[in-house]
Amino acid sequence: RLGDRWKTAVIGGEITWNWGSLWNAGYRSLESCVKNDNTRALISNQIRDLHCNHLGGVTWANWKDATFLAHAGNLQKIMGYRFLLKEFNYPTRIEPGESFDISFKVLNSGSSPFYYDWPVEISLMDPQTREVVWKQTLQSPKISQWMPGDKWDTSKNSYSIAPEEYEVEETLTLPADLKAGKYAVAISVLD
Repeated sequence: RLGDRWKTAVIGGEITWNWGSLWNAGYRSLESCVKNDNTRALISNQIRDLHCNHLGGVTWANWKDATFLAHAGNLQKIMGYRFLLKEFNYPTRIEPGESFDISFKVLNSGSSPFYYDWPVEISLMDPQTREVVWKQTLQSPKISQWMPGDKWDTSKNSYSIAPEEYEVEETLTLPADLKAGKYAVAISVLD
């Protein structure tokens, strides 16, 4: 067992079908492994159980095969981190120069944490051009602590320890010279 090592160490590998039990079962490509319900479930369970954040051995796959792409996309959604914004609260009207409170809840539905504390930013964007007119980096989020679930149970197809919802609350201030108007609110993790 991995214990808690997966919380601080990147875990990944390759899907290899050209030896061992997959080869003996007649698989000759990644596409055939991913298209088959049983081997796709095996891959999915291994990703969840090992808390994988990457898999190699896929560069020579047929990326024009729609069925393969759909199944590979679903596997990609469980691999690594996947932050789901569960709730986002902000005032619908804010005056320039005014302080305001925001809060949001986020859940990591993936299989691994994000291993670094990259900054989280709130911004206002022009809804037509998507140009950022104001932005502020939040002080409190530590995204490396937004853990996924643990102890994958294949019989229930879920983690025995469900992922936690993390709540962030901050007070922000708009600049006094911000032009009045309607803006879209955006949240992002900056790389």
